[in-house]
Amino acid sequence: MAAMLDANTLLLFHEVAETGSFTAAAESLGYTQSAVSRRVAALERDAGGPLFERRARGVRLTPAGVALGGPPSSCAWSKTSPAG
Repeated sequence: MAAMLDANTLLLFHEVAETGSFTAAAESLGYTQSAVSRRVAALERDAGGPLFERRARGVRLTPAGVALGGPPSSCAWSKTSPAG
């Protein structure tokens, strides 16, 4: 699975996890909500299961999502981190 992940996919994953919302992540990254939903679904297929728990008011990481990227507060990078 790791070979399938690219920087943009990891950024999208992190943004959804941080905002708790496909819509908010889409707005932040300049995508449509539908595009974010499709990319998360593809990532979950590659991962072999759900990475986010869908709730009435947004999403939260499943244990598999935490294992993939950890809680957002523990990520060592973000979209504002300088390249290096």
